[in-house]
Amino acid sequence: MCFFFETIKNLLQYRRSCLKNKKIDVFLIIFFIVLFLYPLLIIPNSTGLYTAPRFIMLVFIALVALYLLVQENIKFHFSMTFLGFFLTTTFLSSLLAQDKLTAFIGTWGPYFINFSDKKDSEQVFYLTRFTGLITYFSCAVLFLLATKAKSIEKIFMYLISGATVVSLLAVLQYYGIDLVPQHENYKGFIRSHGTFGNPNFLGTYTVFILPAALLFFLKFKKYYWLLSSSIIYAGMLVSTTRGAWIAFLYLIVLIFYIKYKSIEKRKALIQLGVALVLTTFILSVSKEGYIYNRFISVPEQIVSAAQLDDKAGSSRMYIWKEVVKIIPDNWAFGVGPDHLIYEGILMPNPNKNIIVDKAHNIYLEIAATMGLFSLAAYLAFLSFFLRPWKNDLGFLYFTMISTYLLQGFFNIDVIMVMPLFWIILGLSLRNQMKPEEALWFESEKLIIGNCSPDQTK
Repeated sequence: MCFFFETIKNLLQYRRSCLKNKKIDVFLIIFFIVLFLYPLLIIPNSTGLYTAPRFIMLVFIALVALYLLVQENIKFHFSMTFLGFFLTTTFLSSLLAQDKLTAFIGTWGPYFINFSDKKDSEQVFYLTRFTGLITYFSCAVLFLLATKAKSIEKIFMYLISGATVVSLLAVLQYYGIDLVPQHENYKGFIRSHGTFGNPNFLGTYTVFILPAALLFFLKFKKYYWLLSSSIIYAGMLVSTTRGAWIAFLYLIVLIFYIKYKSIEKRKALIQLGVALVLTTFILSVSKEGYIYNRFISVPEQIVSAAQLDDKAGSSRMYIWKEVVKIIPDNWAFGVGPDHLIYEGILMPNPNKNIIVDKAHNIYLEIAATMGLFSLAAYLAFLSFFLRPWKNDLGFLYFTMISTYLLQGFFNIDVIMVMPLFWIILGLSLRNQMKPEEALWFESEKLIIGNCSPDQTK
């Protein structure tokens, strides 16, 4: 504890010195750690190698950020009312939960679940999600920190650079070159997972950050942004996460629709389109067409989902049906954060030994585990970030946030990506509160004003 207070004391003194001498801000150090180093952080040869170190770092960074924020003048925005309501109802849900420790820190170890009155029916499941109340509070602190951010271009450089490195590692994994230290339980994955331990988490991460790389290339027409875009896109493809692919179709149509109206952007759009098509072709024809076969299964899965087939979406439809049954008896405050494991929902054959601990839908997860009050507050909070944009940065934030929320219908919130998403929410709010400071680069002066979506260049 003494180490913690000494650290934040030194960081605060450094921040004041930086501001006085116009040097690198300590806020930027925090953003560098969270946006670039955090996605790469694992502990080799440990069972929770993908989640535990990130949880520890997230909490520590959030405490430091909270101390620094006390020294700042946080400007109130009405959206923060709904954020406060969301955190309050989630806190109440945690207090009412069966397992208080799990509710506060998330699933974190072995869980012994009984499925009947028979003694020999007990099964052990080892889970390390770490998506409890503390994680949400930590993300909220980073959200507030982002509303005070400066040097937006550096923040996005950290974000895109981190995604480029992770995606490159994922592409190498796809071709059998795994540079990421693995635990025995994670070896032998057919699909790439980068540094996240799960292909779906990689898909969420890459499709969320991809709009930033694409729009940076269209804005500045530098080929290193095109290269980053291609690598991150490749990382998304090798994750073979169909939910991420669906979200990508949305974001690419949105970007091309808005940006093609600008004549000066059309050449860059063509270059971008060619790069993405070539990347798709190269990856689709390799590994016996694994990605291609996965892609053509998407329409079939959509039809199955429309027919409410339990097997649709890798049995997601079955999971959704079972999770919905939980809500009526726990509609107000849910069963508790990260508590689905205690409901004893097993996957259908042949996966009867796999327990359902997540709803595979962000919104359904909140409704079942934290209650409808939390879900209503969360959706009301998010509504502030889905409004018409007023400038280029506003369009960037809108695209990233809406893409993440769309893929959230098929995937889950994970500790690897949540802090990054909440930082983008904070940057978006900063852009709304201070549109006159909507600069991509500090030396640039954007012409902004009453700019409708159709006028965004």
